Amino acid sequence: MDAGVCVTSLTCLKNLLLIGDAQRSVSFVAFQEDPFKLVVLARDQRPTHVLDSAFLFDEGDFSILAADDEGNLRMFEFDPGLAGATHGNPLLCTTEFNGNSEHAHILAIAGRHREDPEEVPIPEAQLIFGTSDGSLGTISPVPEDSSKRLQLLSGQLMRSVQHFAGLNPRAFRTVRNDHLSRPLNKGILDYTLLHAFQELDIRRQATITKQIGTDTITVLRDIRSLQEIW
Repeated sequence: MDAGVCVTSLTCLKNLLLIGDAQRSVSFVAFQEDPFKLVVLARDQRPTHVLDSAFLFDEGDFSILAADDEGNLRMFEFDPGLAGATHGNPLLCTTEFNGNSEHAHILAIAGRHREDPEEVPIPEAQLIFGTSDGSLGTISPVPEDSSKRLQLLSGQLMRSVQHFAGLNPRAFRTVRNDHLSRPLNKGILDYTLLHAFQELDIRRQATITKQIGTDTITVLRDIRSLQEIW
């Protein structure tokens, strides 16, 4: 199999391989035993310098996360129903997120169970990454109902909270993509922005949560669940 220009990452999952390349982005490949060969199931068609890539699991489903040399994170979904392309079905890029620094390495952490069932549940798996500026971060799946509330909360916080140096958090996290009419920035929550909600006084918290059709306790519980995963 033509592995591309320079393989930068290789992740194995049973008979499946996720290959990151310095020029040809990511490829999703399967190993076939009879006859012995590698079959390209899907490939991102845009030329991208991928530094690392990994699988992210959530209740039996999985996504593919790729980090490029410009500090951007991209999430892909594999859809075998798409029309075939020259080198396999293209991966669907569902989210693009500017991490502001190169992600040097992404490590998958297997899920585990808490001893107390009343405590905040732990996701099936998480990704922990290190960046070139020395920081650490995590990416973990969020339940759909919590994700919708926190997305609405993010929109309200962008409009009602003063931001550092007056910079817009949405514009800061947006990745330029000349192939799309609007950015793909709704698939990853920005915890730095969500954390600002906890620093507001009770009245402002109540006002913001009322505007998105929920209450302060529910939103604080959602944010707390992100903090207590580890």
